[in-house]
Amino acid sequence: MEKVKIIDTQVSITKNDRINEHFYILGVSKPDAFDAFAGQFVNIQIEPDSLNPLLRRPFSIFYLDKYEIGILYQVKGSGTKILSTKKVGSTLKLLGPLGNHFPELKKSGDDIAVYYKKESISNNISCIEMKKLKKAVFIAGGVGIAPLIYYAKKIKELDFNIQNILIHGCKNNQYFLPEDYTKYLFDIKFFSQEVELENSFNSSLSGKDFIYDGNVIDLLNNNNVEKYIHDDDRKTLYLVCGPDPMIKAFIKWNLNYGYDAYLSLESFMVCGFNVCLGCAIPRSDGGFLYVCKDGPIVHYTTIRL
Repeated sequence: MEKVKIIDTQVSITKNDRINEHFYILGVSKPDAFDAFAGQFVNIQIEPDSLNPLLRRPFSIFYLDKYEIGILYQVKGSGTKILSTKKVGSTLKLLGPLGNHFPELKKSGDDIAVYYKKESISNNISCIEMKKLKKAVFIAGGVGIAPLIYYAKKIKELDFNIQNILIHGCKNNQYFLPEDYTKYLFDIKFFSQEVELENSFNSSLSGKDFIYDGNVIDLLNNNNVEKYIHDDDRKTLYLVCGPDPMIKAFIKWNLNYGYDAYLSLESFMVCGFNVCLGCAIPRSDGGFLYVCKDGPIVHYTTIRL
């Protein structure tokens, strides 16, 4: 994995907009030395001059441009509740980028095929090989769509003619992102909702999108979806981010297919750089990996949930 410089500095809030009933987009000024790969995250101290909240909060990078770092977040506790009240111009303390990243995509010589480096575990043996790629299936649960958006954007910017497919599962359609955030990044979009709200309209859906009742696994097993996400020559890469029960259910589902899949793990953490050891997850070959250092991106074969 290539390295980027980790910085710890104050940043100014450039936006803090509520974009639907549940999600906010936070924009902060990008330090000159800051760069990040898709899948990495930052740790944010919400009140730089206060001990409330005491701990930094980890957030996946939603987008990164010349002037701004974008964070997608949901109010879930006291820290994000305070964050949602922050005004443009106020300051935060940012540490990052942290963690590893999704596979980098490369072309090999004059070959029009796109390759990525697969790092997995088979029979307790670490394996590395180069794999061809034609299709990327992004599977998100709720706010877990954040790092997947950044990676999908990177794929489209490379203009590698890879088909991006989105599967986004939420409690209801009020969690879906406005269409402007997804319409240029994905060739096909499927949405699932666990609860259908009466008299509810959502502007995130276009006439080309598909919405179903149920969860993400229900979608993966849907006959109308299966014809888009499967292929016989195994040149499809799955990118998955969401709560642990969804990750666990996906791993079980994929045991029947064996697709290459990288997971973006969510975990409570204190430090963000493997000092506190609070983000340990069992490895499939024994021992533990730490989400902040060995993750948050892992091949599905490497963990045991």
